[in-house]
Amino acid sequence: MRKNGWDDLFEEGRHVTPELVRIYRDVRSFVDGARNCYTLWSLVVGLKYLLRASFMYGNYDGLNRPPVFDLYIGVNLWKTVNVSDPPDARVVAEAIVVVPDDFVQVCLVNTGSGTPFISGLELRPLKSSIYPQVNLTQGLVLLVRRNFGPTDSTDIVR
Repeated sequence: MRKNGWDDLFEEGRHVTPELVRIYRDVRSFVDGARNCYTLWSLVVGLKYLLRASFMYGNYDGLNRPPVFDLYIGVNLWKTVNVSDPPDARVVAEAIVVVPDDFVQVCLVNTGSGTPFISGLELRPLKSSIYPQVNLTQGLVLLVRRNFGPTDSTDIVR
């Protein structure tokens, strides 16, 4: 029995290597329905959270057609996910939001350009003092992150 599309890739050594971050080794696809949501419960009303969604296509379905689909936080468009070549390309979407309820929904919406999928979804609480511009009516969305730190791969920058 096949666990997921990554098993064949790992055995053949094509896109998945032992060094690949674990979050990218699994994938969940949503072949049914136009809108599929995760509801994350037990949150603190009014607290800031970092939401991170990770995607790596890796040709898990054998179709060699990376999909394009929309990602929402509740009813608000977060990002259009476009995982293109190469097959091991990774997309990470991050947002910092204040939650108005004790839950938040993260939804993948099929836009007709392939089956939506997700590799990982993370939620981390943040101190209320950081990112003072984030409130109930506006959040922050990561556009790009650059490392201007050391070039030696053994050095760690946090």
